[in-house]
Amino acid sequence: MFKGAEISVHAFETGDTRGIMHHKFCLIDSKISINGSYNYSYNASNNNVENIHVSDDPSIYSQLFSEFERLRYNIDNNIAVNAVVQEPEKKTEPVKQTNAIDTFSQQLHNLVYSAAQIRKL
Repeated sequence: MFKGAEISVHAFETGDTRGIMHHKFCLIDSKISINGSYNYSYNASNNNVENIHVSDDPSIYSQLFSEFERLRYNIDNNIAVNAVVQEPEKKTEPVKQTNAIDTFSQQLHNLVYSAAQIRKL
């Protein structure tokens, strides 16, 4: 579904059989961050009590982006996902403030309803 919508997704196996990576966050267009307990699933949409936080705060985006980069570095270099390793510093574009929360919220709503195959009444 994401590929059909031309949305880039980075997912990876942790290689750790002792547990699972339990993060649930999205980083979108270097501006929007989404995190919370919400699993992107039919059950979460219809049966669970979940929370989700959508933000355009650059500091929240930056923190989640740093965690994503740490995880990617560790996994790509066969280092335990819980290990904190000083990785080489990368130059990143500054996060730009946006006023697109309403548009994004509607797109997220449509995506969740589409994934769960729920029709709006």
